[in-house]
Amino acid sequence: PEKRNHIFVSIASYRDPLCKRTIADLFAKADHPGRITVGVVQQNQADSAEDCIAGCALCAEKQRLGQIKVKHYDYTQARGPAFARWAASKLWDGSEFYLQIDAHSNFQPHWDRSIVAQYRALGDPQAILTHHPPAPFQIDYFLEHGVTSLNCAATMSDDGIFRQRSRGVNAPLGPLPLRSPFAAAGFLFMPARVLLEVPFDPYLVFLFHPEESLLSARLWTAGFNLYAPTRPIISHEYHHQASPRYYQLANAFAGCRFRATTRAQYILGLIPRTGVDPAFRADLDRYGVGRARSLADFYINAGLDPTVAGLPIGAANGPPGPPALLTTSRCPPKAEH
Repeated sequence: PEKRNHIFVSIASYRDPLCKRTIADLFAKADHPGRITVGVVQQNQADSAEDCIAGCALCAEKQRLGQIKVKHYDYTQARGPAFARWAASKLWDGSEFYLQIDAHSNFQPHWDRSIVAQYRALGDPQAILTHHPPAPFQIDYFLEHGVTSLNCAATMSDDGIFRQRSRGVNAPLGPLPLRSPFAAAGFLFMPARVLLEVPFDPYLVFLFHPEESLLSARLWTAGFNLYAPTRPIISHEYHHQASPRYYQLANAFAGCRFRATTRAQYILGLIPRTGVDPAFRADLDRYGVGRARSLADFYINAGLDPTVAGLPIGAANGPPGPPALLTTSRCPPKAEH
């Protein structure tokens, strides 16, 4: 049975010593900490400095109470963030809401009450709140001046897959957040039934960049509406150098990453099914785009033109062109301040 007003928080951690601080922070600053469950997928060395629970008394207590569930992989078995998000989703406990964040996040006081109120104010059962959260040095300014970040622009990568960008914009004065063409993996707040309708894809191993592109297309075509929160509830440590990063191992798995990218290219309509590497064809329909809206309409709604990279929708794979700015047309003016 669904746990109304409860929030499940998904955290994927790769050798991140800030993970335990993030978990303690989210419980300490919640108005209703008893309504929160955390699902952690940690990919660490056998070292307490990288463990998301060890050395954190509050974390250990919440784990004892069943409010923290942990799936552990040795860091040598890590397969990228998309796989870790899938593993975290399997820890879901029946909470009404699902919040996905990164392991190096900082919470605002009353964050749980704030985000649920923002979601319910929409009155849209298909709503998802998502954006690239501000950095710690930006969050106070954003809150003081009524600014939020909106994922509204994109550039084309060499593989023909777009990368979205965010912009600081003035938050609307009314109760309705800004519509967003793109989803962000580092902050994704949604009704947990999305897990059944758009399940995370366990076969996107070794990938880093296409994760958000696929989230955006799959959620929107499944009929979900993306919004930026009017008031950010977390900040994100974008540039902390305290831990290794998974993408820094790129050369070690370049061959597998190239083969996995063909799966993403097919789902995004850039190559035919025959162009997908045979090792990455499993359950393509189950983890593909939705049926409520067309993929072509997704590109139109986002202001994207995939032909910029020489990869028209449905065409055979061709040599990509140089990276090009695809759109800023979905962005309102930058924040006045």
